[in-house]
Amino acid sequence: MPITPRGPETWAIDPGTRAVRVEPGSGHLYLLPYDQFVFAELESVEGEQRLRVVFATHELEVTGQALRRIVLALQRGELGHLTLLPEELRDGVPVGQPLIQTLEVRAVESTTNAQEPSADALPAL
Repeated sequence: MPITPRGPETWAIDPGTRAVRVEPGSGHLYLLPYDQFVFAELESVEGEQRLRVVFATHELEVTGQALRRIVLALQRGELGHLTLLPEELRDGVPVGQPLIQTLEVRAVESTTNAQEPSADALPAL
């Protein structure tokens, strides 16, 4: 977790990055390559922001404050790191800086049917 002169940070910019490093806690670490980025969606719900980021193989769901800065870094391909701070450090994040309150990573389920068609369903030649 980066701690800068501004205080602890839940994100970092890396202009030369090729992947986003995601640390949702519990000792897990994911590297999600930018070439698998699909889309991102940011919405505000009852004073809290919710960010959904979809890659080809995984989906991130982030809630918190000031998440627009994270979206803009993602748009430029410069988002290098997302992490969930321990609760005792969250008060140290300055107002106006992105604060991640929850960070979930899920594997994306395939939308195609993986079953092979039966022989009866194939056209005769």
